[in-house]
Amino acid sequence: QDGPTGTLQSRFAVQMGEDEDIDEEDLGGPVTTVSWVCEVCTFNNAPGTNYCQMCESDAPDQSDIDLNQVLECGLTLAQVEELQTRDISPEDYQVLLELDERVPKKTLAKEDVDAFVRATFTAADPAVDCGICLCDLEVGDDFVRLP
Repeated sequence: QDGPTGTLQSRFAVQMGEDEDIDEEDLGGPVTTVSWVCEVCTFNNAPGTNYCQMCESDAPDQSDIDLNQVLECGLTLAQVEELQTRDISPEDYQVLLELDERVPKKTLAKEDVDAFVRATFTAADPAVDCGICLCDLEVGDDFVRLP
């Protein structure tokens, strides 16, 4: 595949283990392809199950999920699922760097920042450390109260 998504996907080849010995009928129905949260007990279940590992409720129908769908980050759903359900290794470093560059950063608009309450530290204020730089505030210091 050409373009930036093809480059990222080629650096991260997913090997989806297809075990021919497992029959969905033997397991009581279709197994899930991605991790899922149980609607009954909120347990986070691993992919490859057909019931909740905690409360044994039925898994949701995932037949409409396309594991080859390319997400905004440039990886497929299957690749993201694999990254989320295994230990990250040094070999993942380049992929994670590229993901970091592709995912838009969450920033505040200038108007939102300007709306923060500004104040000057006085002797009547309780002694506190700055939550950002961890320095003690002194009388006369200007600061911003974060929500």
